[in-house]
Amino acid sequence: MRNRIKSFPIILAVMSCLLLALLLFLWFWLAPRNSSPYIDLGCKYVYVDHDICRLDSTGCLRLIIPDDVDDYMFDDHYVLAHQNPVFIRADYFWEYGMEYNKDSIIHIKRLCNDIQDCYWIICKDNDSVLGPMSYKEYKKKCKILDVKIELGAWGQAP
Repeated sequence: MRNRIKSFPIILAVMSCLLLALLLFLWFWLAPRNSSPYIDLGCKYVYVDHDICRLDSTGCLRLIIPDDVDDYMFDDHYVLAHQNPVFIRADYFWEYGMEYNKDSIIHIKRLCNDIQDCYWIICKDNDSVLGPMSYKEYKKKCKILDVKIELGAWGQAP
């Protein structure tokens, strides 16, 4: 009888640990997860895998700002982005072909060649994209457009 009384605290501790482990397992298993592959920026603009894209009428993603977008901020009217350009020619060839027009990656790459850190402004109200720009040009455009939001620490001038 004494052995049972002495082992009771041990059994209670083991059962408590098992119950706690079961509760933690259920909590992690049932907890809501962000299953969306992208972050909705509003007006069909999305942030996905270091790019900013726009969903077209068929639900396909159209690349707007290629990688590497390392900071962004958005509100109801604008999306601001800081980009450290990384151009992997093969990836963009399949998306754009070798076209040279104002939306092509070849055109964007040529514009970014002289700018180390690129800044972009997307006007949601009229679906216009301003950029790539230097920090000085970007701040000037923000003032002209009366943009109320600002990029975080990553998007500030060096």
